[in-house]
Amino acid sequence: RDGWYEAESPGYTATSITALLQIADHAPQPAVRLLARRQLDLLFADWAQRSVGGFPAGPKSRSYVHWSLGAGNTPWLAWAWMAAGLGDARSVWLMDWPEIAASGYVIPEPVARLLAGRRRQPAYEIRVRRSIALTGRRDLDTALYSFATPDYILGSAQSLRGLSLGVSGGQEIMATLYPAGREFAPLYLWSRTQNARADRWKSWAGHDFTVGARNVVLARLAFGSETEGEGTGHAYLSAPWEPPQRVGDDVVVSRYGDTYVALVTAGGWDVEPAPRRFPRYYGGDPAYSKAWVAVPRVQPAAVALEA
Repeated sequence: RDGWYEAESPGYTATSITALLQIADHAPQPAVRLLARRQLDLLFADWAQRSVGGFPAGPKSRSYVHWSLGAGNTPWLAWAWMAAGLGDARSVWLMDWPEIAASGYVIPEPVARLLAGRRRQPAYEIRVRRSIALTGRRDLDTALYSFATPDYILGSAQSLRGLSLGVSGGQEIMATLYPAGREFAPLYLWSRTQNARADRWKSWAGHDFTVGARNVVLARLAFGSETEGEGTGHAYLSAPWEPPQRVGDDVVVSRYGDTYVALVTAGGWDVEPAPRRFPRYYGGDPAYSKAWVAVPRVQPAAVALEA
């Protein structure tokens, strides 16, 4: 009735899709099976229009470290290969999501065509409005924006007039840049700095605020008493990005493939390997060993990102 509670989570959306596949195949009532197939059509169409190399781009809700920093922990790349022949079949696998390979449901041909040909489309904007009243917990009230070009998708959760992507348990990513290329190469503006189990439900929704329009995002990072002065707001550039370079005092630039980014903040940047600056968050996995962070020297930080 109201929409999908965690429709922007790369992990929980996949889990919901597998449940819908079971309903589409096995529900006793034909009407229920039809509704499940229609809902699957909508979810896969949404994925196709904001897919970068098979991975769903745009701002993220409930995206834990293994989902946000790696593409191999969700089935999206395998689904993209099955639906549209994207990627290398030798490097994708279905892991804990095998239902689609055995289901009677088939991803519609127009969705597969959009998925395969998204990079040949002219630039377009995706606007999503979600407002869901949740009994006994924080209501979801958010406006999500993505700017899709052949080379990247830049997304932001608009933080205006009380709008927030905050849901149950935090782990939201308010500003995301997913460039197109052979590798999974996200760039995030966020305040995550630790992955201790005791903090797994910590929410950054009250610390990170963004607004975006086309190829520009403005962000307010690490805002609030808990993080003030700790220097936690930063830009995370995954390993495929070129090492960030300073241009003058307040600008840092980098590129991956045909995607170029400029990051601007008053007061300048500290640029370091991610595991050295934030070892508790980026130090535990070799996959992050060559990632970079650009940390504003003034915290809380006001950051502009231009792609």
